[in-house]
Amino acid sequence: MTTTAVLVFDGDCGFCTVCARWIESKWSPNVAEAIAWQRLDADTMARYNLSIDDVTSQVWWIDEQGRRGANRAVSAALRCSSGWWKCVGIVLDLPPIRWVARPGYFLVARYRHLLPGATETCRV
Repeated sequence: MTTTAVLVFDGDCGFCTVCARWIESKWSPNVAEAIAWQRLDADTMARYNLSIDDVTSQVWWIDEQGRRGANRAVSAALRCSSGWWKCVGIVLDLPPIRWVARPGYFLVARYRHLLPGATETCRV
């Protein structure tokens, strides 16, 4: 598959996997790929400029413009969809919403083990 962007998520977390697969279903073919960081080899991690600490603490979006983590990654992934979800992605990246979305992202990440689809491995 030739894609222009990659969403890197925690494949051990059921909640993260469900979310990544959901947004992936909203993309047109070959726009982007959602991939669990556990499936990336050391060379790919280095090419994406990601460390284990990076990928275990937040989701990442990597494209031709660089890499973005946390809420900015979610926003970028949504912007690759169409319709209302694209609009949501645009709005999420606008100040001051972006400023609120960042702590909101980490709040969800901290308690992801309590969310639907989560398992005990989701605990950070």
